[in-house]
Amino acid sequence: VLHRLIGLYGLFSLEKHLATCYMGGYCSGPDFGETIRLNIRKLESEISPNAVALVDAIAPPDFVLNSALGASDGKPYDHLMREFRKHTDPRPQWWKDLSDFLGKNKARPSKL
Repeated sequence: VLHRLIGLYGLFSLEKHLATCYMGGYCSGPDFGETIRLNIRKLESEISPNAVALVDAIAPPDFVLNSALGASDGKPYDHLMREFRKHTDPRPQWWKDLSDFLGKNKARPSKL
């Protein structure tokens, strides 16, 4: 997998500087650029099944990130909701006044 990743990086670098290769006379015709692009797509499809393992190899562990969205188990919404529920602060002092006011206004229908 690492050899393919190195090859992908090399081809990506060549594609990035493709205009320089043509201007310098290192290549000519459309075949060179098309071959690079086709090989990039081929290597991407070969590497993609191992993408999660590659990221896990170089990424910091989940507990270091301490992020609700950064967990690697594929359940970001569950983690996010757990964090929301964990950090519930007491309601502010004016909460009861506001809820009473809103409750009174529900009893009166709109004139529109």
